[in-house]
Amino acid sequence: MSSYQKSVSLDAVIVDQRVQRTEGPDQRRVDKMASMFNPDALGVLILSEREDGTLVCLDGMHRCLSARKAGHTALMESKVFTGLTLPEEASLFLLYNDKKDPSAVSKFNARVVAGDPVAQEIDRIVRSHGWKVSVSTHPGCINAINKAENVYRTGAGSVANGEHPDILDRVLSIITAAWGYDQHGVHQAMLAGVAQVIGTVRHDGRLGQNGCRNWWNSTRVDHHQCTINGERPKNFCIGRTGEGPRGDVQQQAPQKQAPDLGVAALMRLLHAMPTAPSPGHER
Repeated sequence: MSSYQKSVSLDAVIVDQRVQRTEGPDQRRVDKMASMFNPDALGVLILSEREDGTLVCLDGMHRCLSARKAGHTALMESKVFTGLTLPEEASLFLLYNDKKDPSAVSKFNARVVAGDPVAQEIDRIVRSHGWKVSVSTHPGCINAINKAENVYRTGAGSVANGEHPDILDRVLSIITAAWGYDQHGVHQAMLAGVAQVIGTVRHDGRLGQNGCRNWWNSTRVDHHQCTINGERPKNFCIGRTGEGPRGDVQQQAPQKQAPDLGVAALMRLLHAMPTAPSPGHER
């Protein structure tokens, strides 16, 4: 890896979101910087010069955009790296923005491009269920990526710290079956609540529909203490009313900060789980 100093035209600099902020620039920040523009405060851009001569911005995107908005046409001082691969560009973006504020999604996607094995495995699992990691609010987009990684590493606190791809895989399988690609299904509280149930309730590693119904029928539910078998999953509120062997279920009022999951949501998830193998077919 080598670099050199160069004065460049703003028009020659491009942004590749594979190695930049996935969410794009913060327009309010650009507007504020442009309104207070001072060429002496521009600093040095960090660029990557690709084989075709393209100059890709790795650090200084907001300074570039604010300078353009302010009508600045003079050349800007830059440190230009040459011979970088795409993963190396992503790694440099992370290095130069370590103490700045790219979103969790931007940092995660840069880790994927940079070859981080955990990020790549999480991305593979997410995509295998038809989702993608994005700041978009469109259906099929997950932006609670820090919570998804927490599920992968600790089952949202229900298992020992490590790597648990099976838990994340099962969580997304169940949520997708229950809610389709509605973003409410992958809210951080939903991801955590489902992971905690999966991590806590173990039937030889299976949580199929029959296994979960058997578990549900054998549980001790205390709706006053909000516990299941004496333990309270962190993201679940327990409520029961009505008649029947277990009564109807209703969701308690959501908390102000994060919407907890009610038993109604839990039962919806249980019905979405694949049928467990019958006893005669178990390994």
